[in-house]
Amino acid sequence: MKPKLDPLGKPCGSDEAFVTSLYESILHRKPDRAGFGNNLGLLQQGTSREAIYRRFFSSEEYTSKHKSAKAFLEDAYRAILARPPDASGMDLWLGRMQRGVSRRDVINGLLSSPEFKQIRSGCS
Repeated sequence: MKPKLDPLGKPCGSDEAFVTSLYESILHRKPDRAGFGNNLGLLQQGTSREAIYRRFFSSEEYTSKHKSAKAFLEDAYRAILARPPDASGMDLWLGRMQRGVSRRDVINGLLSSPEFKQIRSGCS
């Protein structure tokens, strides 16, 4: 039986909860000990959470899945904004991607969005 994964990110969780949430919401698996320790160590050494998001989405493990634009956007919304994408957001980003906006630009757009800033401002 597969372990139950939480599909939503934890942008305000402890470093441990945050890293675990990225494995579950982006890579769709439980963290492995080495990878978890490496990412946790980066955070504890001062790497920003935004950089860790980028690291997961640009990882070979994630990019090798060759996810559709829609599946990628679902992962990005769930991990970064801790919610599924709404129809208007999905349409907006799909349209931009069809016009050549890269996945990295989408991640940067979500990380710099007013919604993400509001989420992060509520973190203690």
